[in-house]
Amino acid sequence: MSNAPKPLKSSFAENKGGWLIAVLTIIWFSVTAIFVWSCTPDSQLVVFQLTPSHTIVAVRSLSEVLSLLLSALLLCVLDVVVWGMVSSKKGISISKFLTLSGSTGFTGLWTLIYSWGGEDWGTHRPWAVARLYPLLFANGPVYFLRA
Repeated sequence: MSNAPKPLKSSFAENKGGWLIAVLTIIWFSVTAIFVWSCTPDSQLVVFQLTPSHTIVAVRSLSEVLSLLLSALLLCVLDVVVWGMVSSKKGISISKFLTLSGSTGFTGLWTLIYSWGGEDWGTHRPWAVARLYPLLFANGPVYFLRA
């Protein structure tokens, strides 16, 4: 067996899943936008002849899937950002690494937002809010009011 180092993969090859999610998101957004536009009274394009209640269900379903795809895309982008920052010469703090890590959940993000001290006090908070926003509002504010 040879102990020769393996060549590094290209950035595209390393992020095939992220690129797939990006392409799916663009396609789904386009389909959603065309469908919603075709449902307006001024539209010359008629995709489907649906009753108003079925149109609302279709738009809601399309937008829910789009919301999930955008959340997944945000996590993929943040994963690339965090490893780019970690591998830089300057590096990043542990609070910023944990904030950008996909494994840090809702409670961890709140803890990081309200944490005090450290050399780079507060620089991780905008990233934590960016990660927390989809968790709070992906299903709308009513999500927390449901029984």
